[in-house]
Amino acid sequence: MAGGVVGSGVGSKVMKTMGSAGNRSRNFGITFHARRAGFIRGDGSGGPSASVTVTTCGNGTCDTACETLTNCPDDCGVCDYDTTCEDDRGETSSNCIDCAWTDTWANGSDLPITVPPDTPFTISWEIHAPDTSDCDVLKNTAVWVADPARPTGSRRDSIPRVQDQCQTDSDCLPCYACEPTPFLGEYVYNAKCAEKDVSKEDPEPVKVRVSYDRLVCRRISGCTP
Repeated sequence: MAGGVVGSGVGSKVMKTMGSAGNRSRNFGITFHARRAGFIRGDGSGGPSASVTVTTCGNGTCDTACETLTNCPDDCGVCDYDTTCEDDRGETSSNCIDCAWTDTWANGSDLPITVPPDTPFTISWEIHAPDTSDCDVLKNTAVWVADPARPTGSRRDSIPRVQDQCQTDSDCLPCYACEPTPFLGEYVYNAKCAEKDVSKEDPEPVKVRVSYDRLVCRRISGCTP
């Protein structure tokens, strides 16, 4: 072994890290471990043959002979960021995004509710996720509440009425009449948390619907301008 190390006694170790310092960073470090019963001469000769094991940071296994939480958090950390909550690793909602969960309600219900336009209602949420994760409450996929209160919080909202197209037939083109038409709008609220490449959200986000008659110009059947 070039640049050998002299040692003695059962369990003596030689560690040689291949590659540049950059290659020893996460996911790229390759380390050889040599163990011999006896001794290891500086020129690599003599003694029993060495048992060599090649390990790589990022293979999902914490090789305790050389990997630690500090130099290989991907393998030796509690959270492995694989989206699956693993109790046997010690993963919980407080230390691993894999176990995070959220819930949302509208006026205290997790079922869809229907409200009149311009009528206030309350969206509530519950978030259980690591402090290191980024969380938001979304409204139709857009951020509605950034960095919401944890573990619970709430906010009032309302859905404005869409402006009528007309008030009387005179507001419409020829062969069109101003008529009330059923209108149904729907808004989806959800709490979402993310860390690294893993995100968790309520699998059944709460929906708020608004229903009313809207005046629109509708074509009169059989009319010729």
